[in-house]
Amino acid sequence: MNEIKRMQELAGISEIKIKNKMDDPLYITFLESKEPYDELLGTNPIYNGLDQVLEDPELFDNVMEIVNDIIDGDDYDDDEEKEESRMSYVIDFTDRTIMSMFAPQLIQNLLDLGFTYDSDQDSWIIPQQYQVKRRSNLTSYGIIWDIWGVDYDTSVRESIGDILRDAAEELS
Repeated sequence: MNEIKRMQELAGISEIKIKNKMDDPLYITFLESKEPYDELLGTNPIYNGLDQVLEDPELFDNVMEIVNDIIDGDDYDDDEEKEESRMSYVIDFTDRTIMSMFAPQLIQNLLDLGFTYDSDQDSWIIPQQYQVKRRSNLTSYGIIWDIWGVDYDTSVRESIGDILRDAAEELS
């Protein structure tokens, strides 16, 4: 039995439930939002453990819980506007939720690769092989901008940089 099927059975996910999700435009948007992360797997030790986050059967539910909380708290003129907002939030909160779940492992990976973190300055000292544009240190935002392999909109990048900084401060 393959690993994904075994994880689905352990999580109580049936094939019927999965087939229904595949018809859900929000789930399709979620899967499309995960694609840039799938492309990172196995390419660099920075991403070690990311596969566990991406395969977590609760990832979609976690994203949708956040999205639905936001949508339920906002006023919309019509259902179409509400659904457009929901789709946009799914994209943004897929990124944020993945980083929230992966940040502690990412920090450990960075430390294992020779990065060091100064929490007083939110400054990462970068090993030579990872230096970009001759920068020997970066903020957490800079790590997301220059080192991390996903291109984000500015507001999402800022939020993800904050998630990384907060997790680094917790671990230091």
